[in-house]
Amino acid sequence: MDAVIENVRSFVGVRKSNQVGYRKPAATAQNVRNKVVSKIFGISLSDLCSSEGSDVPFIVRDICTFIEANYLQSEGIFRLSSPSAQITKLKEAFEQNCNYQDLNVCLRSSVDGHTAANVLKQFLRNLPQSLIPEEVLHIFRESKCLSDETFAASVRSAMNGWQVPNRSTLQYLLSFLQQVMQNSHNRMNVTGLAVVFGPNVFR
Repeated sequence: MDAVIENVRSFVGVRKSNQVGYRKPAATAQNVRNKVVSKIFGISLSDLCSSEGSDVPFIVRDICTFIEANYLQSEGIFRLSSPSAQITKLKEAFEQNCNYQDLNVCLRSSVDGHTAANVLKQFLRNLPQSLIPEEVLHIFRESKCLSDETFAASVRSAMNGWQVPNRSTLQYLLSFLQQVMQNSHNRMNVTGLAVVFGPNVFR
């Protein structure tokens, strides 16, 4: 929990202490796709994860894995846009194949990393409720006026009330973004990622 707090604190752009990296959640029996979901974009995180039988949506896992394997060093990954037609095509492919055992089928047909990155951002932006609730954002905004102990206690208390999919998805996303930041070739530091992801996870 403390690692999540420190990572989000730097993500929002306020003072931070030493970050502790996250390991990606290990695959479990719950990660088997139930193949009963009928939609991916624009539905609640809890409903999507419940349908998939996973704490982290498979579209998030699949896109992050795809970028990690092929485009982690691509300059401007997550910052540069892609043609809207390509983004729409990939989104439609995910929707049409959402009951497939392996959503990676959508990422095997000449899809570039920037298009996949833009689809991930749109997925997060289209969630009915933001990944990080407003009450937590308020705590982070006021954190410069709080001691480290008070700040950590406030965020921990707020995050304890989160639904599991929100907590797990944030943990997974931050773990992945740390890997993005560690590759200097892509020129995406914490400030750049905060600018890109802030509007998609906070509202």
